[in-house]
Amino acid sequence: MVLDRYVNIGSFGHPLASDGPSRNEVLPSDDAPWDQGEMVTSEPIFVSSATSVKAGPFARTCQAAHLVGRVVVHKNDRSLDSPFRFSEAVQLHRTIIALASLLPSEFETAPERLSTAMALCYSAMLALYDPYSCTESNEGEHTVEETEMQGIAISGLQATADEVLRFAQHLKRTMTYDLAAISPLIADSLYGAASTYAWLASERGTPEMVASYNNLVEALRLLDMRWKVAGEYIRMLETSDYANHQQTTQASYGV
Repeated sequence: MVLDRYVNIGSFGHPLASDGPSRNEVLPSDDAPWDQGEMVTSEPIFVSSATSVKAGPFARTCQAAHLVGRVVVHKNDRSLDSPFRFSEAVQLHRTIIALASLLPSEFETAPERLSTAMALCYSAMLALYDPYSCTESNEGEHTVEETEMQGIAISGLQATADEVLRFAQHLKRTMTYDLAAISPLIADSLYGAASTYAWLASERGTPEMVASYNNLVEALRLLDMRWKVAGEYIRMLETSDYANHQQTTQASYGV
């Protein structure tokens, strides 16, 4: 299920190969006590459980992948009337934020174990915000719901890119000594944030945006030493229109 959701993040119109879990389906328990030989009570965690319930890294990854799937289904569903579509997008935004806000504190203690869940949350955010940030692509009718979601999307793109940048800078320390511990599933979030910075650099032309873009490309280059998919993302960045403009801006600043 996790891989099915991941490979559909950047596509449009392709149905998921597997159904989503039911609300009463149980998520994997925290396997750390098991690995350490400890006998502890095991509280069942359901898909519908509040995100504040303590969970292990794999359960967090499953929760994040489930939200990625909901974003993919939402973007593919053209049967929703405009107000309901924007209202659903706002609700998805709030749900993803609720999970993503819990992960940084857990990530600090075990970055290599929580990085996949965090990256999937960031990928879900960027995939949700991108089509709603532009009046031409969101296909709305200028309703109150559309205006609300567009505001969320515009501010959310840069805020999420900033979060991914901090995430990548923290993770690069782990990648320098234990690259094999890092999942290739983080690559899409690095690519999405780099694309956002390339777009922002083309719009604003600030050296800070150029430097942020370069930092994320550097993280992808490190990841490429173990997972070649990162190199494919770099090539996609290098051939994009925004990246070509960004390279011109970069040259003008001597970055």
